[in-house]
Amino acid sequence: MYFTPEGRGSFRSVSSFLAVLALTGPIHSVLAIPASVAAPHTKRALDVPGLGVELEVAQIIYEPKGKKYEDMDQERREQLKGAIITPIGFGRDHPKENWEITAEISGTNKPFTEIIIDGRKNEIGKHGTQKLGEQITTYMGDWAPCRDKECKVQIEGFAEYNPWDVQWPRQETKFDQLRNSPQVTAAMPLEGLLQVLKDGKDKKDNVLANKGQSYNDKIVIPTKDSFKDFGKIKEDDITDEFLGFFSLLTTYCVVAKDNDERNGPKRSLNIMPRTDFLGMYKKFIEEKLRAEISECGNSLYTIVSTVSGVADDKLKDYEFKWKPDDLRKKDDQDWDGKEDMVKKGRLRVDKFLDTLQMNDKVAQKQLDLLKLMDLLTRHGQIGGLNDRMESVVEHPTLPAPIFEFRDLEAISGGEVAKRMGEYEDKAIEMHKKAKTDSTAIALADAIERVAGMAKRQDVASPGECKPKVCPPGEVPLAATGMCVDVGPYKKD
Repeated sequence: MYFTPEGRGSFRSVSSFLAVLALTGPIHSVLAIPASVAAPHTKRALDVPGLGVELEVAQIIYEPKGKKYEDMDQERREQLKGAIITPIGFGRDHPKENWEITAEISGTNKPFTEIIIDGRKNEIGKHGTQKLGEQITTYMGDWAPCRDKECKVQIEGFAEYNPWDVQWPRQETKFDQLRNSPQVTAAMPLEGLLQVLKDGKDKKDNVLANKGQSYNDKIVIPTKDSFKDFGKIKEDDITDEFLGFFSLLTTYCVVAKDNDERNGPKRSLNIMPRTDFLGMYKKFIEEKLRAEISECGNSLYTIVSTVSGVADDKLKDYEFKWKPDDLRKKDDQDWDGKEDMVKKGRLRVDKFLDTLQMNDKVAQKQLDLLKLMDLLTRHGQIGGLNDRMESVVEHPTLPAPIFEFRDLEAISGGEVAKRMGEYEDKAIEMHKKAKTDSTAIALADAIERVAGMAKRQDVASPGECKPKVCPPGEVPLAATGMCVDVGPYKKD
């Protein structure tokens, strides 16, 4: 459940609202709390934070009986992804709580096994994930001997192909010895996400961080000093939550330069946002940048470009890439240049950021084009949950975006239970990094109202606009702060 502003009352002026605040508590105490504390608050409890796990077991594959998988068309193959698999003649006396055996696909290879713990039913903080891992190990271990018999399964939604033959590894191997490639999907506050990104960059032990991938060196970890050129961004608003968002957003933009079109942007970093960037931007960031953007003429792109450290304003030329001939889907959103972008499988970083902000100089709609391009060209996993968030552990009104942690260290079947427990323990630890000051949360709605009324009445925000720093060969216009080619302004 999520808070929406419909039906909320309003005050006719700031002064009348302050009069009401005077009856409820000290005004100076309310106004002393920065907007950053208020922004994440919701009036109603969110869904509890979940933790899902995917275990890819590529050595256990499936072939339709009497038919060839290669003859199945691409659209039908795509529908196999996530379809539930049920062993025939096995499993009735083995518990399966909140997990299933499903099918996974990869290119032209035959479908293989992916074991999924359902994050919608497995709550972070209940310490039940290790138990599910124990169930998985027992179930798969007891099913494995069917390799010596006629081992068959049914796949849900594929009655015309059932039953399927199960092809186990040629050499007799216990499940305990099989390689499991894990992915974890979990709600996580941005403060915790920042820590995972730091640990990945610094190659520190963290079961949710990747080890050994080249993109780790490109992770951008901003600090308060990274925003020193933007005087209208309040220092108190630059919290770990703020930095976590900008670390993820900026890193995605930086690594776009090298992303492989065969995999799309989702494989450019081991953290993939399932909550879309637009939902996070509007919930946690937009209000904190409003003065910098409206009064100083800067943009989200300007800020990200500066934070990125990419020289000479070259970040705008970086592109997110997808294979142009990948899966085609339809959506009802439209934007300038859509047809050409989808046809080429390319999205410029500046176009993405300007549209995310809805920079009115170049964008007419506020959209998450990274999400929409991924939907139109691949499986729509990046931002596929739209603006959905869940709660922080033990704080039901504080929202936590949902992320998928990929390229994690592979484990054997015998290590599954222990590692499942470690995933949950680390998620709990990361949730504890969220700022949960109870007084600030209680006053959040009041501060949001003050901020909204000040905005409507054009009240100037504190801080000063810093001199615009433009790329070589450009100068800032005094009226708007926009950087333009210096040519027309040269003196004879």
